[in-house]
Amino acid sequence: MVAGFELALVLRAKGGSNFLVHSRGINAQTANEATREAASVLTRFAESGGHADTDESGDNAPSFTFGNLAVDCGRLRVVYRLVGGVLLMGVVRAGACVLRLLRLLDAVTRLLVAAARTVDVTPDKLARRYPEVYVALAVLVEAGGGDAGHALAAAEAELAALAPDAKSKSVAAKGRAMLSGSSFRSRTGGTSATQPGPAADAPAAGVRKLSAASEELGRGAAGGKARAATPDELRAVEAGRALVLRETYRGAFVGDQLTRAGTCGEVLPSGEMGRAAAEAAFRLAGPPGGPPGAKLAAAAVRAAVLAPLRARRAQSGGGGGAPGIFIASFEHADSAQAAFLQYRLPAVACTPPLLLRLSARRAARAVLLEARLAAAPGLPGALEGLVLDLEAPAALGDPSKITPRASWAPAQRRLRWHLLDLPPGGTAVARAVFTHGGTIPAPAAATAARGAGASLSFSGPPGGGTLSGVALESGDVGDEAGGGGTLAASVGMFGGRVAAQPAQG
Repeated sequence: MVAGFELALVLRAKGGSNFLVHSRGINAQTANEATREAASVLTRFAESGGHADTDESGDNAPSFTFGNLAVDCGRLRVVYRLVGGVLLMGVVRAGACVLRLLRLLDAVTRLLVAAARTVDVTPDKLARRYPEVYVALAVLVEAGGGDAGHALAAAEAELAALAPDAKSKSVAAKGRAMLSGSSFRSRTGGTSATQPGPAADAPAAGVRKLSAASEELGRGAAGGKARAATPDELRAVEAGRALVLRETYRGAFVGDQLTRAGTCGEVLPSGEMGRAAAEAAFRLAGPPGGPPGAKLAAAAVRAAVLAPLRARRAQSGGGGGAPGIFIASFEHADSAQAAFLQYRLPAVACTPPLLLRLSARRAARAVLLEARLAAAPGLPGALEGLVLDLEAPAALGDPSKITPRASWAPAQRRLRWHLLDLPPGGTAVARAVFTHGGTIPAPAAATAARGAGASLSFSGPPGGGTLSGVALESGDVGDEAGGGGTLAASVGMFGGRVAAQPAQG
């Protein structure tokens, strides 16, 4: 889900100026001015040795490493954290919950450490991976936080898919140009900041598969000792049943328009293996060349990121890495959710598995919220486990009529439908009427209706393959080491979640 409120994330050189602005709902110029005001307050107290003003204003000296300040006459709040030589600053409206921003700032802090490959983060070190950092910020903002290593891997995969042949030195040059402040100059003074365009404008790096800092973040002591694999488990490895490939689709609709989408893939234990002292060889087979989406998917697969300790590249006879072959270690697979490998595909790589449209219709005394969904006709089977949530603004009151039957949670202002399986090309409709009896003025009712939101989670048919066409093959490590061995096809599956809002205006 998106962070849930208007915000801007700003990276500012310690003692310098802004060099990255990532805004969602707050104008970049406004964010630039707010962070400059906050930085001036910190500088003022730093110059006075951290003491309060001599004019007895009663101001307390703020923390120089972490805190929050009200700016713009109290209309905005800046939450800041010093990360090495970089000030990470989040700008939100005064009424926003700062605690919700802290989780996001924690994730961004880990991202900066991972990108710089050291806790001594500096603007110059971030410049070398500037496009990746910017795209990874978008991933974290969309999720409201999350795993920094996964966000950085997703950014690398997306950039590699957009321009797989770009050279890493192009990225460094791009980052240095961004830091120079030439791409965006504040109209209100000397503070310079950058606001790069879409990710497609940024050249892709010669992708580093995993930074040292990400590796440190991924390490953890596995509880207990691994046991010897049973004969049944070894047979499962040989037959390709020990691993599965799962793709997760995320999409967001506003009216009829798909505004954001993407797919993440993970190679996971199938559940037939415990924490056994056993390994399995696997590889990802990209879809054949042809449609542009298939080529992008294959490029993203090449940029896949391995989990530290749990997976590694296979060694060829000459000691180098065997092309495309990886080794999964079940000894370090702490749970069925511990991915051995992850990759991210851009929106154009996959056809949306379903469409979700939320509309609001207003009458004199009621508001009708209607959610329509349609499954893509080319799916390999019916979509299952469909759960539709509809969140209604408090101003609309309680629902007076619901079709089909749904559960209503007044505290959360949420209707929930458990819908029947949806075959390829199938459609479904859910409606809710909120009667206010004319007590709400027409403009207020229209505004409230536009604040409604819907989300739908779903699963694909069991064993129906992935959305992108990427396939997983796995088998015994000994087969690959001995040469001439074959890998068996493993199970592929998909699921996901889409969100929708009524068309605005």
